[in-house]
Amino acid sequence: MKWVWNIPNVLSIIRLALVPVIAITYLMSDTYPELLFWAAAALVTSGVTDVLDGIIARKCNQITEIGKILDPAADKLTQLTVLVCLTIRHLNLLPIMALCLVKEVCQTIGGFLLIEHGEKMRQSKWFGKLSTVIFYVATGAIVAFPNMPQWLYICAVCVMGAAMLFAFVRYFAIFMQLSKAKNAELKEENERN
Repeated sequence: MKWVWNIPNVLSIIRLALVPVIAITYLMSDTYPELLFWAAAALVTSGVTDVLDGIIARKCNQITEIGKILDPAADKLTQLTVLVCLTIRHLNLLPIMALCLVKEVCQTIGGFLLIEHGEKMRQSKWFGKLSTVIFYVATGAIVAFPNMPQWLYICAVCVMGAAMLFAFVRYFAIFMQLSKAKNAELKEENERN
Protein backbone atom coordinates (compact mmCIF):
# COMPACT_ATOMS: atom_id res chain seq x y z
CA MET A 1 0.00 0.00 0.00
CA LYS A 2 1.58 3.26 -1.10
CA TRP A 3 0.95 6.85 -0.17
CA VAL A 4 -1.06 8.85 -2.72
CA TRP A 5 -1.12 12.65 -2.62
CA ASN A 6 -4.69 13.72 -3.22
CA ILE A 7 -7.16 16.05 -1.53
CA PRO A 8 -9.09 13.37 0.45
CA ASN A 9 -5.87 11.90 1.90
CA VAL A 10 -4.57 15.36 2.84
CA LEU A 11 -7.92 16.13 4.51
CA SER A 12 -7.60 12.91 6.53
CA ILE A 13 -4.10 13.95 7.63
CA ILE A 14 -5.48 17.36 8.66
CA ARG A 15 -8.16 15.59 10.73
CA LEU A 16 -5.50 13.47 12.43
CA ALA A 17 -3.47 16.62 13.17
CA LEU A 18 -6.56 18.29 14.67
CA VAL A 19 -7.03 15.53 17.27
CA PRO A 20 -4.39 16.86 19.73
CA VAL A 21 -5.50 20.45 18.99
CA ILE A 22 -9.07 19.61 20.00
CA ALA A 23 -7.95 17.77 23.14
CA ILE A 24 -5.46 20.40 24.33
CA THR A 25 -7.66 23.44 23.67
CA TYR A 26 -10.72 21.83 25.25
CA LEU A 27 -8.94 20.54 28.34
CA MET A 28 -7.07 23.81 28.88
CA SER A 29 -10.22 25.90 28.46
CA ASP A 30 -10.90 25.55 32.21
CA THR A 31 -7.85 27.73 32.83
CA TYR A 32 -8.07 29.75 29.60
CA PRO A 33 -11.79 30.10 28.68
CA GLU A 34 -10.97 31.71 25.31
CA LEU A 35 -9.59 28.32 24.18
CA LEU A 36 -13.13 26.92 24.17
CA PHE A 37 -13.76 28.82 20.92
CA TRP A 38 -10.66 27.23 19.37
CA ALA A 39 -11.70 23.76 20.55
CA ALA A 40 -15.13 24.20 18.96
CA ALA A 41 -13.56 25.64 15.78
CA ALA A 42 -11.16 22.69 15.52
CA LEU A 43 -14.03 20.24 16.04
CA VAL A 44 -16.16 21.93 13.37
CA THR A 45 -13.16 21.95 10.99
CA SER A 46 -12.66 18.25 11.64
CA GLY A 47 -16.33 17.54 10.88
CA VAL A 48 -16.32 19.62 7.69
CA THR A 49 -13.11 18.01 6.41
CA ASP A 50 -14.61 14.58 7.17
CA VAL A 51 -17.64 15.34 4.98
CA LEU A 52 -15.52 16.91 2.21
CA ASP A 53 -13.07 14.00 2.29
CA GLY A 54 -15.80 11.49 1.38
CA ILE A 55 -17.55 13.68 -1.18
CA ILE A 56 -14.33 14.56 -3.04
CA ALA A 57 -13.06 10.96 -2.96
CA ARG A 58 -16.27 9.65 -4.53
CA LYS A 59 -17.11 12.48 -6.94
CA CYS A 60 -13.55 12.97 -8.23
CA ASN A 61 -12.68 9.26 -8.31
CA GLN A 62 -9.90 9.75 -5.74
CA ILE A 63 -10.61 6.70 -3.59
CA THR A 64 -7.32 5.03 -2.62
CA GLU A 65 -6.40 2.03 -0.51
CA ILE A 66 -4.47 4.26 1.92
CA GLY A 67 -7.48 6.58 2.08
CA LYS A 68 -9.71 3.66 3.05
CA ILE A 69 -7.53 3.26 6.13
CA LEU A 70 -6.74 6.94 6.89
CA ASP A 71 -10.36 8.14 6.80
CA PRO A 72 -11.81 5.66 9.32
CA ALA A 73 -8.67 5.93 11.48
CA ALA A 74 -9.11 9.71 11.66
CA ASP A 75 -12.83 9.25 12.45
CA LYS A 76 -12.22 6.72 15.21
CA LEU A 77 -9.37 8.66 16.80
CA THR A 78 -11.32 11.93 16.69
CA GLN A 79 -14.49 10.45 18.15
CA LEU A 80 -12.74 8.61 20.96
CA THR A 81 -10.55 11.60 21.85
CA VAL A 82 -13.49 14.01 21.89
CA LEU A 83 -15.56 11.64 24.04
CA VAL A 84 -12.70 11.08 26.49
CA CYS A 85 -12.23 14.86 26.82
CA LEU A 86 -15.96 15.49 27.26
CA THR A 87 -16.30 12.64 29.76
CA ILE A 88 -13.59 14.19 31.93
CA ARG A 89 -15.98 17.12 32.49
CA HIS A 90 -19.30 15.31 32.07
CA LEU A 91 -19.08 11.96 33.83
CA ASN A 92 -22.63 11.12 32.72
CA LEU A 93 -21.17 10.63 29.21
CA LEU A 94 -19.32 7.52 30.40
CA PRO A 95 -21.92 5.09 28.91
CA ILE A 96 -21.70 6.88 25.52
CA MET A 97 -17.90 6.72 25.63
CA ALA A 98 -18.05 3.00 26.51
CA LEU A 99 -20.50 2.37 23.65
CA CYS A 100 -18.26 4.27 21.22
CA LEU A 101 -15.19 2.35 22.40
CA VAL A 102 -16.91 -1.05 22.04
CA LYS A 103 -18.32 -0.07 18.62
CA GLU A 104 -14.98 1.13 17.27
CA VAL A 105 -12.99 -1.83 18.66
CA CYS A 106 -15.51 -4.33 17.24
CA GLN A 107 -15.58 -2.60 13.85
CA THR A 108 -11.78 -2.50 13.71
CA ILE A 109 -11.45 -6.19 14.62
CA GLY A 110 -14.25 -7.10 12.21
CA GLY A 111 -12.59 -5.13 9.41
CA PHE A 112 -9.23 -6.83 9.97
CA LEU A 113 -10.88 -10.27 10.08
CA LEU A 114 -12.66 -9.63 6.78
CA ILE A 115 -9.44 -8.37 5.15
CA GLU A 116 -7.60 -11.43 6.47
CA HIS A 117 -10.23 -13.61 4.78
CA GLY A 118 -9.76 -11.86 1.44
CA GLU A 119 -12.52 -9.25 1.64
CA LYS A 120 -11.83 -5.75 0.35
CA MET A 121 -12.17 -2.66 2.53
CA ARG A 122 -15.77 -1.48 2.23
CA GLN A 123 -17.06 2.06 2.17
CA SER A 124 -19.06 3.29 5.12
CA LYS A 125 -22.82 2.98 4.92
CA TRP A 126 -25.42 5.75 5.23
CA PHE A 127 -26.13 4.91 8.87
CA GLY A 128 -22.42 5.20 9.73
CA LYS A 129 -22.23 8.58 8.01
CA LEU A 130 -25.41 9.74 9.75
CA SER A 131 -24.01 8.64 13.12
CA THR A 132 -20.81 10.62 12.42
CA VAL A 133 -22.73 13.78 11.45
CA ILE A 134 -24.89 13.51 14.59
CA PHE A 135 -21.74 12.96 16.65
CA TYR A 136 -20.12 16.15 15.33
CA VAL A 137 -23.29 18.23 15.78
CA ALA A 138 -23.95 16.95 19.32
CA THR A 139 -20.37 17.17 20.60
CA GLY A 140 -19.81 20.45 18.80
CA ALA A 141 -22.84 21.91 20.58
CA ILE A 142 -21.68 20.56 23.96
CA VAL A 143 -18.20 22.04 23.46
CA ALA A 144 -19.36 25.38 22.05
CA PHE A 145 -22.21 25.90 24.53
CA PRO A 146 -21.07 24.52 27.90
CA ASN A 147 -23.97 26.26 29.66
CA MET A 148 -26.71 24.93 27.37
CA PRO A 149 -30.04 24.06 29.05
CA GLN A 150 -30.00 20.62 30.69
CA TRP A 151 -32.90 19.32 28.56
CA LEU A 152 -31.01 20.23 25.37
CA TYR A 153 -27.85 18.56 26.65
CA ILE A 154 -29.82 15.38 27.48
CA CYS A 155 -31.46 15.41 24.02
CA ALA A 156 -28.08 15.81 22.29
CA VAL A 157 -26.54 12.97 24.28
CA CYS A 158 -29.54 10.64 23.75
CA VAL A 159 -29.70 11.27 19.99
CA MET A 160 -25.93 10.75 19.70
CA GLY A 161 -26.09 7.51 21.71
CA ALA A 162 -29.06 6.19 19.73
CA ALA A 163 -27.33 6.94 16.40
CA MET A 164 -24.14 5.19 17.57
CA LEU A 165 -26.05 2.15 18.79
CA PHE A 166 -28.07 1.94 15.56
CA ALA A 167 -24.90 2.13 13.42
CA PHE A 168 -23.19 -0.47 15.61
CA VAL A 169 -26.09 -2.93 15.30
CA ARG A 170 -26.34 -2.43 11.53
CA TYR A 171 -22.58 -2.85 10.98
CA PHE A 172 -22.57 -5.93 13.21
CA ALA A 173 -25.38 -7.46 11.12
CA ILE A 174 -23.42 -6.79 7.91
CA PHE A 175 -20.29 -8.33 9.43
CA MET A 176 -22.24 -11.45 10.45
CA GLN A 177 -23.72 -11.73 6.95
CA LEU A 178 -20.32 -11.42 5.28
CA SER A 179 -18.76 -13.82 7.78
CA LYS A 180 -21.52 -16.38 7.23
CA ALA A 181 -21.16 -16.11 3.44
CA LYS A 182 -17.38 -16.49 3.69
CA ASN A 183 -17.69 -19.54 5.96
CA ALA A 184 -20.19 -21.13 3.54
CA GLU A 185 -17.77 -20.44 0.67
CA LEU A 186 -14.86 -22.03 2.57
CA LYS A 187 -16.99 -25.06 3.53
CA GLU A 188 -18.02 -25.54 -0.09
CA GLU A 189 -14.40 -25.25 -1.21
CA ASN A 190 -13.28 -27.83 1.39
CA GLU A 191 -16.01 -30.25 0.28
CA ARG A 192 -14.82 -29.98 -3.33
CA ASN A 193 -11.25 -30.81 -2.26
